[in-house]
Amino acid sequence: MNAISATLAKIGSRKTIAPVLSPAAYAIGREGSGEISRLEAVSPEYARLKAKRAKLLAEQVEIATQSAKVSNGIRGHRENIIRRLPTAQETRVAELLEDPRPAPSRDSAALDSLEVLEARHLDLNVALAALDRRIAAARMAASAMVRDQVEPEYRALVSAICEQLIALHGAVERYEAFTDSLNADEVAWSSLVGMPLQFANGRDRYSPVAQYLREAAKHGFISANKVPEAIR
Repeated sequence: MNAISATLAKIGSRKTIAPVLSPAAYAIGREGSGEISRLEAVSPEYARLKAKRAKLLAEQVEIATQSAKVSNGIRGHRENIIRRLPTAQETRVAELLEDPRPAPSRDSAALDSLEVLEARHLDLNVALAALDRRIAAARMAASAMVRDQVEPEYRALVSAICEQLIALHGAVERYEAFTDSLNADEVAWSSLVGMPLQFANGRDRYSPVAQYLREAAKHGFISANKVPEAIR
């Protein structure tokens, strides 16, 4: 399979650079909040590069379509076409005999056209690779601007999660104290159906909840003294 023949399949699988989270997806469940600015909106350069990339990809698809038409019109295999081209000696002999100059195979023009298309396809591949690198750099610069805009709300959301986890830890502690009392009094309470919450164990410093809260405190989402002492 040559480069052109594989183009249509590659176009579908080519990786694209997209914002980490689309505004529509982020807006789900948000109350009273504005949408996150699109990268294209905060960075004209990023928008220009993305538009250029779309244009080049469209051209690549068109070239693949043209190539398929040319290939379908060529008889036999490429090697046979090349062998049917008149040799330099055949041309010289025809001149000596004053015969008509040997005409190239009808398919040789199509072959030339196919080679031009393949060359353009390869050029587009190189250009797209270079463009992707520029888009990646522009994306990082634009993302920095968006991060500045959303950081206060982002930090507030993490803090809200922490508050809920702290409340959960308190509820688990009360549950554990209650069941410990039942066990201390040798009460057979299995018919009540034990429902311990392992990921928020009230005394486990390495539970997921404990580790999350300490990590949040480390990065300033909550103050360290808010982390329950038992899992601090």
